[in-house]
Amino acid sequence: MYINSALIQWKDSFNTGYQRVDNQHKELVKLINELYDIQNKDGTNDSLRRVFKKLFDYTVNHFSMEEKLMKEYDYDNYIDHKEEHMKFITKIHELKEEFLTGNSMVQLNILNFLKEWLLTHIIGTDKVTFIQINKKIFPEKYL
Repeated sequence: MYINSALIQWKDSFNTGYQRVDNQHKELVKLINELYDIQNKDGTNDSLRRVFKKLFDYTVNHFSMEEKLMKEYDYDNYIDHKEEHMKFITKIHELKEEFLTGNSMVQLNILNFLKEWLLTHIIGTDKVTFIQINKKIFPEKYL
């Protein structure tokens, strides 16, 4: 999948192997790129607020889905993974207010934080999580 933005380009190496999760990760990337595009086009605070709310709401729903899967398949590191999610939800809520102040340096720092956190979480945490879950769902693939 190609996402047309200078901030994050989706790469196949980001895939966790669990299609539903990967599709939702792609949507999160799309929303971060949308924030980036609006900020670069001197978007209004209303536009920024709308997309940030969408990003926040989508992130909460995505994390909830991941956590249900982790519980369903008795993921060993569920508590730590859920804690990462909760810290990010708290942080993104705080960042929304900073982002809307209009300070372009703050906005760039926030966008870079969102990018780095998401990619680090996908590559470092989610890939490990969903390899373990996939082994439970499709043990024959991992023999």
